[in-house]
Amino acid sequence: MPQFVSKLQHNTYEKGEFSDKQPRNLDETIDLIKNFPWDIERPLTDIQLTGPSVTIQDNELNYLKLGLYFGGKFCVYYLDKDNHLYEYHVPDLDSVSKLIADFFASNLDLK
Repeated sequence: MPQFVSKLQHNTYEKGEFSDKQPRNLDETIDLIKNFPWDIERPLTDIQLTGPSVTIQDNELNYLKLGLYFGGKFCVYYLDKDNHLYEYHVPDLDSVSKLIADFFASNLDLK
């Protein structure tokens, strides 16, 4: 199983500021997402690409970023190596697991 770099961005961070950046396998990445303090970060957070999130980078410089969305939902941003940005809304963290697994397997096709 591959390892991709993942990193965290909290609501107190400036644009482009991340922490806990390191290579992780699929299970470690899903644990990181599930243990992120989403409920603590959600109040008074601007819903935007640079908000609280977990970002995953594959070996070809494609990015998958999970952030907050309205109504308790989550937003998945996909930025491919050619700078095409796609945005998808998912109802809960369990719905994200398949997207993350497909991303790790390089089978993700959100275009």
